[in-house]
Amino acid sequence: MFKKLSIGLAPLVAVAAFAVMPATSQATGHYYSNGLKIAEGSKKTVTEWGTLTLAGVTREKGHVTCHTAAGGTVENPVGGGAGVGATEVFVAYQCESEKVCPAGVVARPTAEKIANGVGWPNVLTEPEAEKWRTESSKVKVDVACYLVTEPETGTGSVERYVGKGGYGKETPGEGLRPEVHKGTNAGHPSGVVFGAGSGELEAELRGTEETVRYEGEVKTLGYLNQELINVKQ
Repeated sequence: MFKKLSIGLAPLVAVAAFAVMPATSQATGHYYSNGLKIAEGSKKTVTEWGTLTLAGVTREKGHVTCHTAAGGTVENPVGGGAGVGATEVFVAYQCESEKVCPAGVVARPTAEKIANGVGWPNVLTEPEAEKWRTESSKVKVDVACYLVTEPETGTGSVERYVGKGGYGKETPGEGLRPEVHKGTNAGHPSGVVFGAGSGELEAELRGTEETVRYEGEVKTLGYLNQELINVKQ
């Protein structure tokens, strides 16, 4: 029987509900390119890559670890508000999994739901002093079990989709909160880290007792000239 699992991913950058904190305790974060503040209303195209693990998949609490790549934009909105952005494409490849797919097939996330008209949006927050995070929502990813028929390219056919219902929702307030890490140059770029405080995603149709979490780090650079992208006030 074919099954389907949709999971919410933090992309890498996405919009969500703010943590409840006094207004005076949160600074306003903005995006900088090669040390210069990006002009208000000007979108900067960025590329992101890294290795992420989705932990807690299926009732057996399996995991999927993949190399990932993503592309989108960052922007400082007109009027001085916190920096925003959107992930417009996401791919996962060279995946390894445990307790997700049957023997002989490979689990891999796909981003079919990213074509929702706005991508996966983001906003910068500072829930702790000098610790910037991206708040995520409206993100869903399917996990499929692939029967690899072309080992040299890693391509094949979908043997089945895993699970039922899924994790996360395509509505605000259902995202993750990875922490932004500062970069120093193109060889040591900035990125976001999924760890303590990054949150979890609830199972949409299975009840709130089941959740998944992301672990790992993705790097970020400007797309055109490998610009160093950082976050400051």
